[in-house]
Amino acid sequence: YHMSRGQRVLCLAYKDIGAKYKVSDLKKRGRSFLEKDMIFAGFAVFECPLKPDSYRIVNELKSSSHSAVMITGDAALTAAEVARQVGIIDTEPKTTYDLREMKRILPDGFEESAFAFVPIDALPGEYTPEECIAFVPGNIPVLRDLVDKSELSLCLSGDAITKVAIAAVKSSWDPKKTHHLPIDVTTVLRDPAARNVLKALVPLISVFARHSPRQKEAVIMALNDAGRTTLMCGDGTNDVGALRQAHVGISILNGKLNLSGFDVSC
Repeated sequence: YHMSRGQRVLCLAYKDIGAKYKVSDLKKRGRSFLEKDMIFAGFAVFECPLKPDSYRIVNELKSSSHSAVMITGDAALTAAEVARQVGIIDTEPKTTYDLREMKRILPDGFEESAFAFVPIDALPGEYTPEECIAFVPGNIPVLRDLVDKSELSLCLSGDAITKVAIAAVKSSWDPKKTHHLPIDVTTVLRDPAARNVLKALVPLISVFARHSPRQKEAVIMALNDAGRTTLMCGDGTNDVGALRQAHVGISILNGKLNLSGFDVSC
């Protein structure tokens, strides 16, 4: 409810560990121990008002034949609603879709990852096959046409972009080989096979949600690979990688633009 209205929601919980553990012991046990069997305390809901001129600026960019997208660490529902409020996407919530992984079993018993766009607010199992749009090469022109006509807006989560990259790398493996090196999730987004798929996927997307710094960087790389000229505007250290990958990188510090340290060129 709150996220679909553009608000940020934090789930709060606690755990009583008493006095029997030292700080050094807790560090050795790690987060998996600390974050297990916690007691739910409630939700904290935050609303961040938009700047008065955000909508105007985005629409000026769009009217001058530029594309505006959002890359954020916020959850998909929150990000999509904020993007709607500032004019990055024009469609209603029911026509905003995000990419989900669909596992399917092959005849040999192995699992294979498939991907489809489904309604952004749909829980697993709540959508019908008719509502899904498979992300396959043959559907890319269809998706592009729907996006261009503002009949559909697409969202991509950080989890999904990494899973797409992993699936692309696996599909590039030689089927004659039975053993392959483990996939490194910290570098998979830079793999040539992954980049080849992402340069077709990323230009379709208007909202990139729950993206880590590496994933933000991969988005800019994919847009560059697709032949776009990119300008990235960021306001935190988690945006530095993406800022450096963009043709123009603009950092905002305390509400002021800062171009120092970046190569500004088109």
